[in-house]
Amino acid sequence: MLSLSSCLSPGGTLVVYSAVSRKPSLASAVDLVFRIVTIRGFWLYSPEFRASPKVVEAIKTGVRLIAEGKLYMPVAATYPLVAAKEAIAHAQRGGKVLVKLS
Repeated sequence: MLSLSSCLSPGGTLVVYSAVSRKPSLASAVDLVFRIVTIRGFWLYSPEFRASPKVVEAIKTGVRLIAEGKLYMPVAATYPLVAAKEAIAHAQRGGKVLVKLS
């Protein structure tokens, strides 16, 4: 089975942003140990980020730019997780790419 960690370059970092499904994330022990891949979590609502004036200002700016129609990022393609390598290759060529996990 393909793991997200196998799609990273040696020394790469996989940031887990959402845990909606509550299912365990997939990572290869070989990638973690021998390719020195790192996995870390990020939660925007954590007190560390929620109280940051820089984060609050950035969110306000983003909301304003979206409302003014000045910030828009069209999705170039959506790939299933089993096509993660193709999704990464597409993203490296340019365009916003989404990976569907279910």
